Amino acid sequence: MIRNYVWALFACGLALFACGGKSIAEDPVPTSTTDGGVAADADIVTPDASDASSDASTLVDSGCANPAAVIVRSGENLGPPLTHTSLRLDIVYQGTSMGITGFEDSDSIVPASDAPLVVGTTTGFWAEVQSVGGADAGTVEFTRLFQDPTRVEAPANPDGGGFVNGTLPVCNAKPFSITIPGTNKQRYVVIYGPPYGTNQPSVELARFGLIPVID
Repeated sequence: MIRNYVWALFACGLALFACGGKSIAEDPVPTSTTDGGVAADADIVTPDASDASSDASTLVDSGCANPAAVIVRSGENLGPPLTHTSLRLDIVYQGTSMGITGFEDSDSIVPASDAPLVVGTTTGFWAEVQSVGGADAGTVEFTRLFQDPTRVEAPANPDGGGFVNGTLPVCNAKPFSITIPGTNKQRYVVIYGPPYGTNQPSVELARFGLIPVID
């Protein structure tokens, strides 16, 4: 009985936002957005070692009242050093913006790339590693699908309560992680997903530059 009561409190906490409650902290909806994609005035920079920023905290440009702390915002660069075979990026999604909150550069095996996906046709969340500069600029070198970070799910209550499956408030900070191959060249990591709370075809949501060690 106690276990069911604790479960019920947990499930209700997740579901209250769908019933008009605010057990999940919710900030005002951001006022500066563009069709759920990257901001219209976003200045995406070509990776440059002088822009590397892995040691200074800033805030994700979310348009929300309580922006999350990050080390790299969309349009900025991460590194150096990035010298190993595997790179895990910890990312937060808040409002219509994303930022890197941490990373781990290590020598571990990265599962093979997922099949390439088509922007503007495919619906879902994925990350791409893209080449930078030259004739091959924008070439997709690696694709990784990941679970929708905007959705929350909870199993049915043992006493008969319903399954919870809903969209989190747009200004909640939603963390997720992706693991991609390490690189000794300048690359972009581009995040795609549908406009917030929709099943529309995916658009670009964020872009980060990766900076290798410059000898």
